[in-house]
Amino acid sequence: MLKLNNIKKRQRSSIFGKYNYFLPEIDSTNEYAKRLALGGAPEGTVVLTDFQKEGKGRLNHRWESSKDVNILMSLILRPRLNIDQVLRLTLASAVIIIKALKKSVQHASTESVDFTVKWPNDIMANGKKIGGVLLESSLREKEVLFVVIGIGLNINQDVSILNEDIRKSATSLYAETGLTFERELIIANILNFFERDYFKMERTNYSGVIREWKNYCTHLGKEIKIESHAGEVKAIFLDINQKGILIYRTESGEEKELITGSVKHIGTGHGVND
Repeated sequence: MLKLNNIKKRQRSSIFGKYNYFLPEIDSTNEYAKRLALGGAPEGTVVLTDFQKEGKGRLNHRWESSKDVNILMSLILRPRLNIDQVLRLTLASAVIIIKALKKSVQHASTESVDFTVKWPNDIMANGKKIGGVLLESSLREKEVLFVVIGIGLNINQDVSILNEDIRKSATSLYAETGLTFERELIIANILNFFERDYFKMERTNYSGVIREWKNYCTHLGKEIKIESHAGEVKAIFLDINQKGILIYRTESGEEKELITGSVKHIGTGHGVND
């Protein structure tokens, strides 16, 4: 079971994690965090659990996780953004989480883990999905009232016991290094990096987010398969624009934007559904 005191001892953050809520079991950390946010909970409030009964990913996909082994958390943000900029927060969060994971692995292991991102919200380790970010926002006209960032990370997960379809494309820190990690330390690292980078990005209007995200993306310029409400198409991943929207070129040479959907990198064998 997670111990809040062990997180607090390692926190250098003063706003992120100032108010931590831990529930051993819950429907969804995002749903609980949204209720807190509607009640006025301040920016940086954290919701943590050891087990989600109704964990979810993008496009209403279910998030599968064993009890007491992974990181399941949500953060409340109150950014000064308009609706057109919100997608940047998903990309920024993925980059922050990768920094925290890299630091945690370097502290515990001599094993090298290659952390990358897959648009828009998947966090990859050695080519397989280790976690994801789910952003949900409350809006008033074009104004963002609050954002809840849901974070799911496979830390000490035994991947072999997961559903077969998930097992093919998922991994965990334990699977990649053979080590059991202290989840409280990783959570503290995430909160510390959020405190350092989030406010810096907000001051600069998130100008460096896209550039930094691209540094962790291995799909740029490569052939991908896009799955969206319009169907399935093969394309070339051209770029990410300043709003965080994916730009691709179809087989007929037409350039298009993808706002919502799922992306697979053709030829790697490691495409992961959101």
